[in-house]
Amino acid sequence: MIDTSNPTIIAALVAAIVTALVGIVTLIVSLIINQRNIRSEASLAEKKFEFDKEIANRKFDYDRKFHLYQRQVELGEELTASFLEAVEVVRAIRHPAAYATEGKTR
Repeated sequence: MIDTSNPTIIAALVAAIVTALVGIVTLIVSLIINQRNIRSEASLAEKKFEFDKEIANRKFDYDRKFHLYQRQVELGEELTASFLEAVEVVRAIRHPAAYATEGKTR
């Protein structure tokens, strides 16, 4: 058995018990901190995914609206150009320098 009358042996036993308890407490605290970090990182990753998804949806909507607007502008430009061309054609047809007999045979 262990000689409990020797103070060196008692001090060594107490030190071993304290060291074991400190190791166990350190292990428990480390596990708790790691679990919190894992939950925090998972939550952060989920928030980042939702944010990225929202940004992608907004960009898609923006691109779609921009394309529609751009098509409307192009259509408006074509329409304006065609209208101005028609105005010029009508002016050319009704030009005052036209012959008086022009068009009577039609």
